[in-house]
Amino acid sequence: MDIGRKPLSDEDFGSAWKSIEKELRKLSSGGLCSGLEIYNNIYTVCTSSTPRLENKLYWKIGDFVYMRAREIRKEVFEAKDWIKEYNEGFRKFRQMVFAIDELCDFLNECVKGRTMRDLGFLLWERCVLQQTMKYKHTTLGFELVNQERIEVIKDAIESFRLIVPDLKKPMLYYTQRYEQFALQKIGSKYQEEIRSMCGEVEKYSFYVREKIWYEKSIREKIFLEESWEKMEEILEEVFILNKREYLFAEIYKIMSMHRLPVEILDKISKEMEHDKHREVGGYRTNDFYELQNDDEPKVKHSDVFLERMSVLYRNLSGLKSACEIFREVFTRYVREESERHVDVYSKGIETLYIFHCMLRHVVDVGFLGDHEYFKILKREFSTSCMKLRPSLEARLLEFSDWIVGENSNVFRFLDREFEKNTGGSHLDLPFLGPGKVKEEGLELGRRFEGKNEFLRQVFGTLYKMIENKHVFYEMYLSGLGRRLLEKGPNLYEEKKLISLMKRKGNQDFIKKAETMVADINISLSYNKDTDRFVWVLTQAYWPQQAEAPLIRIPESLEMIKRVYDSKFNKKKLCWAWNLGSVCVEIYGVEIQMNVLQYSVIDLFNRHEQVDFEKALSATKMGTKVIGDVLKSLVDSGLLVCAEGWYRIGDIFGIEKDIRGFYCSESVSMVHEIDKNSYYQSLASRILKRRKRMCMDDIVKETQAEHTERFGYDEVIFSEAIRILGDKGIIEEVEDAYVYLP
Repeated sequence: MDIGRKPLSDEDFGSAWKSIEKELRKLSSGGLCSGLEIYNNIYTVCTSSTPRLENKLYWKIGDFVYMRAREIRKEVFEAKDWIKEYNEGFRKFRQMVFAIDELCDFLNECVKGRTMRDLGFLLWERCVLQQTMKYKHTTLGFELVNQERIEVIKDAIESFRLIVPDLKKPMLYYTQRYEQFALQKIGSKYQEEIRSMCGEVEKYSFYVREKIWYEKSIREKIFLEESWEKMEEILEEVFILNKREYLFAEIYKIMSMHRLPVEILDKISKEMEHDKHREVGGYRTNDFYELQNDDEPKVKHSDVFLERMSVLYRNLSGLKSACEIFREVFTRYVREESERHVDVYSKGIETLYIFHCMLRHVVDVGFLGDHEYFKILKREFSTSCMKLRPSLEARLLEFSDWIVGENSNVFRFLDREFEKNTGGSHLDLPFLGPGKVKEEGLELGRRFEGKNEFLRQVFGTLYKMIENKHVFYEMYLSGLGRRLLEKGPNLYEEKKLISLMKRKGNQDFIKKAETMVADINISLSYNKDTDRFVWVLTQAYWPQQAEAPLIRIPESLEMIKRVYDSKFNKKKLCWAWNLGSVCVEIYGVEIQMNVLQYSVIDLFNRHEQVDFEKALSATKMGTKVIGDVLKSLVDSGLLVCAEGWYRIGDIFGIEKDIRGFYCSESVSMVHEIDKNSYYQSLASRILKRRKRMCMDDIVKETQAEHTERFGYDEVIFSEAIRILGDKGIIEEVEDAYVYLP
């Protein structure tokens, strides 16, 4: 609709344009113009009812801008220093175009297509840059690429940024007219120099570092910021990628010259074996690093090659492709060293940890403690540890027993260092590095308040090497339960070890472990009578969940149960027979037995002898259980059986603890990891990796990957596969099992 809009005659349009042109001339000459006058006339033209006048005005202003560009072109090409004059002329032109674009804001809204700003710089390209070949027999881009005065380059290439022939590719003109040629020149100018520098790799690294530093120092003057990454890629291609084979061979040659002092491991393992037959720990010489008073490890002769590596790494690590070479070299080195020395470092926790420290020392010195290489070390060493037999999980579980118990049999060669240090001051312990590197939050230092703190660091370091942590958690909870139920549990050390294992995603394990420790702590506060000590445990958090048979409780135990029922009146208590023990005095001899065995022995307080039926009816255990119990008592020698009747035997020649003679399947299973859960976890992990497998292949991979803690059980494994199907984790499809994401 044209309501409120007036038509404009040619005379009216001409008058409006003359007013606009008058003000634009003031603007182009560097003077002040009336913005209100320009805006009002533009508004009059654009709101008239006469069609297409706004387009006519748009091109009128474009003609004015083009004529101004022609005036500047003449000044540029007549100047002696035409590039300098180009920069000055473009600066004036740019100011004019920016000002006109702002004054024409309403016109830009009315005209479809380019804004006045984009049109102005396209006209500059048409009027000036396209005429460079005509007047100077060259192009501005070519002159800039070969320009020795780099101070004039930046202003000139800024003009290329403003020329946008394709709105979808705003940097196209700059890329095509300058960037590609400038990058080619950088690559070509070093080709000849590089041929003469590829001799000694350290010398070459200093050369590369110097040239990279120089090019980066001038990049702001010869490139727009959008080209910096491309420039670095060109430099990497010239200095690194084109020489990759040479660099890899030379760097790996230096890396492989560093020989790990594994003879120390052999010495330690022999001394460990020798110490098994000694009552007093011996003192060992610190051979890995010489002892000193400063904070840094003294560099020995074998570290010379690591120092050479550090020089190369310092000079080249700023380049991505060089870092890839370093990572590949270090990965190969760790793999080869781990495979070469597995027979030495796999002999015990001590040798395993010290070998890891030797590799960590390579990172500290050769790779300047770069955290990325600690990750590589962890990944590769973890892979090597998966092949250990016994498994790393089993070794760490046994090591945790030493930490919370008697630690004199582990790291005995360090005892002198700990004995000398009684105030928690700096310790010159071997294998620990400078004490400044942090590995996943665990500080690796030399200050320890005692041997146990050092042992916890060993545990924490090797714990990170375990890949299959969910299996280790089950094993650890079982071992933790066993330790806690022994007399005199070390709750302080248990809490410390649990805190070391806190990670994202293992909250369930941590909660169970902490609850188990808390249960023991509460039980210790409740129990005052050492002869009638009862552990009160939270059933859901303890892994020892063997099915307890229903039996008739002996009166002495029933009395204890009533006492604890009154203390825990808000909780339902039930006996965990497989976890407890009873100390029974028979003819003056104290004998330790489990609760089931005691339930049978208690019958002899009232009978001289009992038969199978009598024991069965009195204890209510069931035929299978009572048979196992009676067999254990006979095997131990506490009972003798004659013609179906059982009586007390010669107690003076039997063992003082007969619990081990009872080997009921349900009880023996709780002292091992849950095989069913273990097989479920292992099979699901294998299928998740392979997606689809037949049963035979699953069995083969399971047997190849599982630990030596127990033998393969076909029945339990088949049941585990069935449960995985019931849970919806896997599905059987055409004689194969498929992992369901």
